[in-house]
Amino acid sequence: MSKVGKLKGRTRSNNANKFVGVRQRPSGRWVAEIKDTTQKIRMWLGTFETAEEAARAYDEAACLLRGSNTRTNLLHMSLWILLLLLESEIT
Repeated sequence: MSKVGKLKGRTRSNNANKFVGVRQRPSGRWVAEIKDTTQKIRMWLGTFETAEEAARAYDEAACLLRGSNTRTNLLHMSLWILLLLLESEIT
């Protein structure tokens, strides 16, 4: 079986990650990364103790890269994210 076939056949575990741009390391810690499609690169956002912290990092980066109408993981953006967006639109 080819490597592609093996990857397609993988199933997620019961505690599967529900956030975009977030994955769990074997150590149990969570990492966040985002693709910048304009530069065709993957940006490392960091390692976090919880999936929610990693998802928040992804959301902040997504809003900065793609604007406030981008899809985010968490329903409510923090005030800090909104302030960053306002500052970036003013300058």
